[in-house]
Amino acid sequence: MRTPEHLNDAQTTGGLPISPSMAPTLEETDVAYQPPLVDGRVVFLCLLSIVIAGIAAGYRVAVMGAAPVFPMPDLSVPTGLAIACYVLIGAIVGVASVIVTKGVYVV
Repeated sequence: MRTPEHLNDAQTTGGLPISPSMAPTLEETDVAYQPPLVDGRVVFLCLLSIVIAGIAAGYRVAVMGAAPVFPMPDLSVPTGLAIACYVLIGAIVGVASVIVTKGVYVV
């Protein structure tokens, strides 16, 4: 259950305070307005890029066919030793990424 201290941080996704009656108070204290990161324009551009990508893919299939663009040789099944090496390399890179991330965000 939330305590009253959390009410100071309560806001909607648009950055507006929960209580509209606080607007004059916030204006007087020069609280900066933070617009939402995702607005209608961003959603429109994302949908537009998806539509353009779909049209491009359809055009490519219509003009060139559904065959691969470049030939790919048959790949052999990796051995158990190779898979173990991949897992070990992945673990090392994962630990390194945690160390780098913690180093970057040290305050």
